[in-house]
Amino acid sequence: MKIEKEVAIFIHTNENFFEAKFCIENLITKTKVPYRLYILNQNSDNIEFIDYLNGLTKRVNCFVKHIKNNVTLSDIFNSMIDMVYQKYIVFFPYNILVNENWLLDLIHSYECIDNSGCISIKNTTENLCLSSVLFKKINKPNDEMRTVYFNKTNILKDFIFFGKDKLKLVGKFNPNLNILGLEINEFTFRFLGHGFINYYIKYQNCLRLKVIDKKVFPEITDDTKENLKNQLNIMVNLEQYKK
Repeated sequence: MKIEKEVAIFIHTNENFFEAKFCIENLITKTKVPYRLYILNQNSDNIEFIDYLNGLTKRVNCFVKHIKNNVTLSDIFNSMIDMVYQKYIVFFPYNILVNENWLLDLIHSYECIDNSGCISIKNTTENLCLSSVLFKKINKPNDEMRTVYFNKTNILKDFIFFGKDKLKLVGKFNPNLNILGLEINEFTFRFLGHGFINYYIKYQNCLRLKVIDKKVFPEITDDTKENLKNQLNIMVNLEQYKK
């Protein structure tokens, strides 16, 4: 059934109507596998923006919810996770432009590399390192080594793809950590604690638009970075990687 092959794509919006529309339309055009969009629009009073998002439900497989309260990013991420029934989940920032087959390539890599945790698509400005992982070749007797990209920490910050079944091990987001803007960093670290690898696939690139949106992309402070560091140390010391 088609519904069994759907991928859940989560987009959190607030400001920057034209940039968000441009990226969403690009996503729709470049996505060739079954998907369902989950768009949570927070506190936007732009009538044109609201009408555009509502109109998407008539064009594509899409759920739109308008949030009028100041909930935390962790609560927003958790509400999305609670809604989806699909096997795979993508957290898709609204300032990302993708290429053809972006989602198909993520699915293929995730399924062929056994210990995939959170995976992503690199942009042209990221400073990454190459490494090799074991890749299962479908319908062929021998596996092979394939190249993927890693960053220095193996922690991803926003654009992530992962299997929903992994949530049984890592849990959801904790709104009480005081790490505004680094919630996904902490989330992806937990995958490492369970022996999974976080990486960027090799044969895809994305383009990231520069936007200012304090709710969706809050400024990262030194205190926030220190709080994240403390949380990671606690998890390592306790060997407890579930929230």
